[in-house]
Amino acid sequence: MTAPDAVEASAARWKRTFSAVWWANFAATAGLQSFLPFFPSHLEAVGVEGRGLVAAWAGAVFGATPLAAALTGPIWGSLGDRVGRKAMLLRSLLATSLFVGLMGLASSPLQLLVLRLLQGAFSGVIAPSIT
Repeated sequence: MTAPDAVEASAARWKRTFSAVWWANFAATAGLQSFLPFFPSHLEAVGVEGRGLVAAWAGAVFGATPLAAALTGPIWGSLGDRVGRKAMLLRSLLATSLFVGLMGLASSPLQLLVLRLLQGAFSGVIAPSIT
């Protein structure tokens, strides 16, 4: 393989990797945002009554994920430096898929809150993919 061929092959690999990571981030972010408008109706379905209480629980459930992510982000970043970002990206996507799937089975607002906290604690899709 000549030097120009090697450069061309490297550029093709970079574009393929970038495209895969971009689509994975898009799908993960779209998936994580798409169910947020349904929290109030889900909370009502599990027994939360009254507009004020539904709003309070919805706010807590919504805010739990970014709070937990902010607290655990430095831990995952440090671990990512040791084991690699690909492993962290896969861990994050698998854990998030699990916790979001379990949210559909939550039968109380507290269960939903705990699952959102776990989702945030194990999240971190964006950072490993941009470094």
